Amino acid sequence: MEILKNVLNFFGLEESQESPYAVIIKQSFKEVEDRQYLFSLKATELTAWEEIIKPLSDKEKVAFLFYLCDEIYAYYKLKKRNYNDNPYRRIYILEAYFKQLFRIKISWEDEEVKRLLSIFMSRQYRNWGNLFSWPILSFLNQLLKQYKKTSISKELGEYLIHFRKKIDAYQEYQYEKERVKVLDRIDQVLGNKSDGKPTIVPYYLKGNDPLKDKVNLSIENWPNDLEQSVWFLLLRKTQSASSSKPSARYLKDSKALIEQLGKDSFRNTINEWMEFVLGLKESLRDQVQLTGYSYRPNHFYGFLSPPNAVNLKGLIWMSSHFSDARTLSNLSALGERCYKKVPGVGPIAPALGNACFYSLFKSRGLDGIGRLSRLKMKIKQPSANKIINKYLNQAAKEKGISVHEIEDLAVDNFGLVDGRKEVNFDPFTAVIEITKPGRTDFYWLKEDGKRQKSVPALVKEKYPDKLKKLKQSKKQIEQSTSAQKERIDRMFKVDRKWDMETFRKHFLDHGLMSSIAKKLIWNFEHEGKMTPAIYLEGKWIHPEKGEVKITEKAEVSLWHPALDSVDGIEAWRNFLIEKEIQQPMKQAFREVYLLTDAEINTRTYSNRMATHILKQHQYVNLAKGRMWKAALQGAWDGGYDDYCELPIPEHNLRAQFWVQAVDGHDEFNDSGIWKYMSTDQIRFIKIDTGDVVELVDVPRVLFSEVLRDVDLFVGVASVGNDPTWHDNGGRPQMQTYWQSYSFGDLSEIAKNRKSILKNLVPRLKIKEVAEVGEKFLTVKGKIRTYKIHMGSTNILMEPNDQYLCIVPDRSQKKSVSEKVFIPFEGDQGLSIILSKAFLLAEDDKIKDSTITSQIRR
Repeated sequence: MEILKNVLNFFGLEESQESPYAVIIKQSFKEVEDRQYLFSLKATELTAWEEIIKPLSDKEKVAFLFYLCDEIYAYYKLKKRNYNDNPYRRIYILEAYFKQLFRIKISWEDEEVKRLLSIFMSRQYRNWGNLFSWPILSFLNQLLKQYKKTSISKELGEYLIHFRKKIDAYQEYQYEKERVKVLDRIDQVLGNKSDGKPTIVPYYLKGNDPLKDKVNLSIENWPNDLEQSVWFLLLRKTQSASSSKPSARYLKDSKALIEQLGKDSFRNTINEWMEFVLGLKESLRDQVQLTGYSYRPNHFYGFLSPPNAVNLKGLIWMSSHFSDARTLSNLSALGERCYKKVPGVGPIAPALGNACFYSLFKSRGLDGIGRLSRLKMKIKQPSANKIINKYLNQAAKEKGISVHEIEDLAVDNFGLVDGRKEVNFDPFTAVIEITKPGRTDFYWLKEDGKRQKSVPALVKEKYPDKLKKLKQSKKQIEQSTSAQKERIDRMFKVDRKWDMETFRKHFLDHGLMSSIAKKLIWNFEHEGKMTPAIYLEGKWIHPEKGEVKITEKAEVSLWHPALDSVDGIEAWRNFLIEKEIQQPMKQAFREVYLLTDAEINTRTYSNRMATHILKQHQYVNLAKGRMWKAALQGAWDGGYDDYCELPIPEHNLRAQFWVQAVDGHDEFNDSGIWKYMSTDQIRFIKIDTGDVVELVDVPRVLFSEVLRDVDLFVGVASVGNDPTWHDNGGRPQMQTYWQSYSFGDLSEIAKNRKSILKNLVPRLKIKEVAEVGEKFLTVKGKIRTYKIHMGSTNILMEPNDQYLCIVPDRSQKKSVSEKVFIPFEGDQGLSIILSKAFLLAEDDKIKDSTITSQIRR
């Protein structure tokens, strides 16, 4: 054999009875036998590739491929060996040559094609029998190039159809992307014509989910062949949407196809599909392997099949060419939907969500950036926030301003004027008014000016689309006011300042932001003089000085109680209560955390929030909600000790809150996550150097705000707040902690509640039976007297301090805070205290047997 002689001569060997291919493999193995690892071995690294294999004729290359098929199949029929055994290492040589031969041009004859496809279908490759471990796609790409200008024979076409049916029936979920790509390549090979002219082969979604039927039906019903053909090209292009973001070529090619189709046509269709996907529900699907083994891996939980998710991802990238309100709204909603967390699984479709973030970032104008900013406040997943922050920083850099300024510029006013919007529906007028962050009043005015709550029947009949858009606008306004309230609340850590012109434009005179800004206290500084004031009835008011004149040259910043005197803080609190001004967040009544002597002595850390026991899931969710980086810890290496961290780049600092797992019997869940964490120190680190900062060098307001965040984590997530904890057993040291926290000294948050209750109780109908004490709000009922702890909200009953367990009813439509004036929003604990006080003041009217059985015991 001429080939054997060539091989023997190349390697300098004597005559051999082995096949030339066996000699190539043996000698190639000797070439790399001293390498420690062969996992990443490539055929091009071996000397035989360039010198022997590449010069072979197509017929000889095909013969070598069949030899490799036999050897690979024979190896995987045997049991797995130790890595150091020759056969185990030899397989890497076989597979390296095997894969490389499909990367080069080889001309195949019909019988050779049929034989290779038969091997793919009938022989088990690797131990789990995965059909797609064979390089089927690479082989079909070779055929596609071979038959680019000529059609295949009828006999081979029939065999390919038979092979296609085999692939189509292959229903292993984790290989669905590969299955769809193979099906498409077969369709392309079958679709080539003999005249050599370019052929547009139909492309339909093939993943097993409702989107397939929606999209395929839309394309089938397209009015003409040209538009249908362009859609085939667009959808086939989306198969390549497997990276983190599209290439410039992808965007350029897709833009040309969209223009050929018609921008309006594409935009309307993709929005219809996105809205359809937004209505889909996630589901858990049973899948069966070819071996008959049924299983339910978590990653099968989804609302789109993997291949269809890739197609939609590619279409979403194409949507970056548009910046209309409908497209941006759907991208924003879908981005949020894709990061919806499923228990035990995590975000439902993060790759798709990331594509939405990209398209919002790339859209023209600031609306897309504004929606990204709002998504940052809604989505708590660290990976999502990292991507969004990257896009926001990039947008800020491109515009030469800060991210905070980008966020100011990007707030939509939704056509509001001073928090109010009117829309004409002749003869009616719809009115949307912001009542508080996250809430609007929606009503209708008749021609005579009278109000009605219900939507007029004429409007429903005559203006259905316009009404739908208005309702969407109402929802967006509510979402935006909630998000902007949280954004302003975070500004206390940043110490931002504005000139008066910028302040008026983005806050005071802004249609949406004015509803928040006019209820806050602002500092106006000019020529070294600081004047705090609040906007009331068209004037700037100081609680002691009355109306104050503000110069247009003043520098504006948020007022913070940590920078004011005790008398100044008290004046503001009394003023808000007297005028019944409810601030959208705690500002005048904000807790203040100043350095203690103990913290001055420890110098670099604070133990003020140490030795508490927190419910881990609740604490982590709270931390993420306040933009801290926190992760669940579990029973694995490194899962015992951790800290959550808050980056504050404006001050070149990172705040750290250290926690430690409470290790014990059954104190982790089925996923190995610790149920409880004990708290430790708080410290500050320089971002650029990593040095620990002395607490006296931390800005006063920043220190207070960081400790306030941590106090919130403790105040909400502590097991001491759980009214059912007293009876649920648990470790003895936890019982001791529960008792001390539930009825012990007040935290800063609890002290703040006490101050508010002292002013508030005398104004309530329970004032004759309620009294604010050192740690408790005492309520004299008809049957017994009750002491409600102002920190934990837990209750003791006199005369023997018997514990009373009352679990708050979270189904109540209105909380006490909505029925009783409270000068700020957001303290759920204060609402619970008041709810319990009102309930127990009339304990003789309580019907709930779980409560009455304790009271009358």
